[in-house]
Amino acid sequence: MELIGAGCGRTGTLSLKTALEILGMPCYHMVTIIQRGDVGFWHDAAEGKAVDFRSVLAGSAAVCDWPANFFYKQLMEAYPDAKVILTVRDPASWYDSVKETVWAICKAIEDAPAYVRWLDGFFPPGRKMGPMMNVVLWQGILKGDFEDQEAAQQRYLEWNEAVKQVRV
Repeated sequence: MELIGAGCGRTGTLSLKTALEILGMPCYHMVTIIQRGDVGFWHDAAEGKAVDFRSVLAGSAAVCDWPANFFYKQLMEAYPDAKVILTVRDPASWYDSVKETVWAICKAIEDAPAYVRWLDGFFPPGRKMGPMMNVVLWQGILKGDFEDQEAAQQRYLEWNEAVKQVRV
Protein backbone atom coordinates (compact mmCIF):
# COMPACT_ATOMS: atom_id res chain seq x y z
CA MET A 1 0.00 0.00 0.00
CA GLU A 2 1.50 3.29 -1.11
CA LEU A 3 -1.33 5.76 -0.57
CA ILE A 4 -4.22 6.04 1.90
CA GLY A 5 -7.01 8.44 1.04
CA ALA A 6 -8.49 9.91 4.22
CA GLY A 7 -10.85 12.34 2.49
CA CYS A 8 -14.60 11.85 2.61
CA GLY A 9 -16.53 10.57 -0.35
CA ARG A 10 -17.79 13.25 -2.75
CA THR A 11 -14.43 15.10 -2.58
CA GLY A 12 -13.05 13.79 -5.85
CA THR A 13 -12.24 10.30 -4.65
CA LEU A 14 -13.38 8.64 -7.89
CA SER A 15 -11.25 11.11 -9.86
CA LEU A 16 -8.34 10.30 -7.54
CA LYS A 17 -8.90 6.58 -8.10
CA THR A 18 -8.94 7.11 -11.86
CA ALA A 19 -5.77 9.24 -11.82
CA LEU A 20 -3.90 6.77 -9.65
CA GLU A 21 -4.87 3.89 -11.90
CA ILE A 22 -3.68 5.81 -14.97
CA LEU A 23 -0.36 6.08 -13.12
CA GLY A 24 -0.34 2.31 -12.59
CA MET A 25 -1.52 2.25 -8.97
CA PRO A 26 -4.56 -0.02 -8.51
CA CYS A 27 -6.89 1.81 -6.12
CA TYR A 28 -9.50 0.29 -3.81
CA HIS A 29 -12.65 2.48 -3.68
CA MET A 30 -16.36 2.14 -2.88
CA VAL A 31 -16.90 0.94 -6.44
CA THR A 32 -14.46 -1.89 -5.70
CA ILE A 33 -16.58 -2.94 -2.73
CA ILE A 34 -19.67 -3.07 -4.90
CA GLN A 35 -17.88 -4.92 -7.72
CA ARG A 36 -16.26 -7.49 -5.42
CA GLY A 37 -19.00 -7.77 -2.81
CA ASP A 38 -16.67 -6.86 0.08
CA VAL A 39 -19.33 -5.06 2.07
CA GLY A 40 -19.35 -7.77 4.74
CA PHE A 41 -15.70 -7.08 5.53
CA TRP A 42 -16.33 -3.34 5.96
CA HIS A 43 -19.51 -4.04 7.93
CA ASP A 44 -17.47 -6.16 10.34
CA ALA A 45 -14.80 -3.45 10.58
CA ALA A 46 -17.49 -0.82 11.24
CA GLU A 47 -18.88 -2.98 14.05
CA GLY A 48 -15.42 -3.07 15.64
CA LYS A 49 -14.68 -6.70 14.82
CA ALA A 50 -11.08 -7.71 14.21
CA VAL A 51 -10.36 -7.55 10.49
CA ASP A 52 -7.29 -8.00 8.33
CA PHE A 53 -7.06 -4.95 6.08
CA ARG A 54 -4.18 -6.54 4.19
CA SER A 55 -6.42 -9.38 3.02
CA VAL A 56 -9.14 -7.23 1.49
CA LEU A 57 -6.70 -4.65 0.09
CA ALA A 58 -4.30 -7.20 -1.42
CA GLY A 59 -3.31 -6.12 -4.91
CA SER A 60 -4.14 -2.46 -4.28
CA ALA A 61 -1.48 0.24 -4.21
CA ALA A 62 -3.94 2.82 -2.92
CA VAL A 63 -7.26 3.10 -1.11
CA CYS A 64 -9.75 5.98 -0.90
CA ASP A 65 -13.42 6.85 -0.39
CA TRP A 66 -15.92 5.57 2.14
CA PRO A 67 -15.74 3.38 4.12
CA ALA A 68 -11.95 2.94 3.99
CA ASN A 69 -11.29 6.60 4.81
CA PHE A 70 -13.02 6.07 8.17
CA PHE A 71 -10.26 3.60 9.06
CA TYR A 72 -7.34 5.73 7.92
CA LYS A 73 -5.63 5.52 11.33
CA GLN A 74 -5.80 1.73 11.35
CA LEU A 75 -4.61 1.68 7.75
CA MET A 76 -1.69 3.94 8.68
CA GLU A 77 -0.72 1.39 11.34
CA ALA A 78 -1.07 -1.51 8.90
CA TYR A 79 0.89 0.36 6.22
CA PRO A 80 3.32 2.67 8.04
CA ASP A 81 5.21 3.62 4.86
CA ALA A 82 2.08 4.73 2.98
CA LYS A 83 1.49 8.39 2.25
CA VAL A 84 -1.84 9.89 3.35
CA ILE A 85 -3.80 12.22 1.09
CA LEU A 86 -6.77 14.31 2.20
CA THR A 87 -9.10 15.31 -0.61
CA VAL A 88 -11.34 18.25 0.30
CA ARG A 89 -14.16 20.31 -1.14
CA ASP A 90 -16.14 23.40 -0.21
CA PRO A 91 -18.38 22.28 2.69
CA ALA A 92 -21.64 23.56 1.15
CA SER A 93 -20.89 21.94 -2.19
CA TRP A 94 -19.85 18.73 -0.42
CA TYR A 95 -23.08 18.64 1.61
CA ASP A 96 -25.25 19.18 -1.48
CA SER A 97 -23.42 16.43 -3.35
CA VAL A 98 -23.76 13.93 -0.49
CA LYS A 99 -27.43 14.82 -0.04
CA GLU A 100 -28.20 14.31 -3.73
CA THR A 101 -26.35 10.99 -3.99
CA VAL A 102 -25.38 8.93 -0.96
CA TRP A 103 -28.09 10.28 1.37
CA ALA A 104 -30.77 9.95 -1.31
CA ILE A 105 -29.82 6.34 -2.05
CA CYS A 106 -29.64 5.37 1.63
CA LYS A 107 -32.97 7.04 2.39
CA ALA A 108 -34.65 5.43 -0.62
CA ILE A 109 -33.57 1.99 0.56
CA GLU A 110 -34.46 2.72 4.19
CA ASP A 111 -37.89 4.11 3.25
CA ALA A 112 -38.68 1.37 0.73
CA PRO A 113 -41.38 -1.17 1.51
CA ALA A 114 -40.21 -4.28 3.35
CA TYR A 115 -40.37 -6.45 0.23
CA VAL A 116 -37.94 -4.11 -1.58
CA ARG A 117 -35.52 -4.18 1.37
CA TRP A 118 -35.87 -7.97 1.38
CA LEU A 119 -34.97 -8.11 -2.33
CA ASP A 120 -31.90 -5.98 -1.61
CA GLY A 121 -30.40 -8.97 0.18
CA PHE A 122 -30.19 -10.84 -3.12
CA PHE A 123 -27.99 -8.27 -4.82
CA PRO A 124 -24.50 -7.06 -4.03
CA PRO A 125 -23.74 -5.29 -1.84
CA GLY A 126 -26.84 -6.53 -0.04
CA ARG A 127 -28.31 -5.64 3.32
CA LYS A 128 -25.09 -4.74 5.11
CA MET A 129 -24.34 -1.60 3.07
CA GLY A 130 -26.89 0.59 4.86
CA PRO A 131 -25.88 -0.42 8.39
CA MET A 132 -22.19 -0.11 7.51
CA MET A 133 -22.68 3.39 6.08
CA ASN A 134 -24.71 4.30 9.15
CA VAL A 135 -21.83 3.41 11.47
CA VAL A 136 -19.09 4.86 9.28
CA LEU A 137 -20.69 7.99 7.87
CA TRP A 138 -24.03 9.02 9.32
CA GLN A 139 -23.19 8.22 12.97
CA GLY A 140 -19.39 8.04 12.66
CA ILE A 141 -18.01 10.99 10.75
CA LEU A 142 -21.21 13.07 10.91
CA LYS A 143 -22.28 12.04 14.43
CA GLY A 144 -25.97 11.86 13.50
CA ASP A 145 -26.08 15.46 12.28
CA PHE A 146 -26.59 15.08 8.53
CA GLU A 147 -30.13 16.45 8.45
CA ASP A 148 -28.85 19.68 10.04
CA GLN A 149 -26.91 21.16 7.14
CA GLU A 150 -24.78 23.54 9.21
CA ALA A 151 -23.92 20.85 11.75
CA ALA A 152 -23.08 18.34 9.00
CA GLN A 153 -20.80 20.81 7.28
CA GLN A 154 -19.10 21.50 10.61
CA ARG A 155 -18.59 17.76 11.20
CA TYR A 156 -17.08 17.49 7.72
CA LEU A 157 -14.65 20.32 8.51
CA GLU A 158 -13.83 18.72 11.87
CA TRP A 159 -13.06 15.44 10.11
CA ASN A 160 -10.70 17.18 7.73
CA GLU A 161 -8.95 18.99 10.57
CA ALA A 162 -8.62 15.80 12.62
CA VAL A 163 -6.93 14.07 9.68
CA LYS A 164 -4.49 16.97 9.35
CA GLN A 165 -3.55 16.67 13.01
CA VAL A 166 -2.63 12.98 12.97
CA ARG A 167 1.05 12.26 13.29
CA VAL A 168 2.47 8.78 13.22
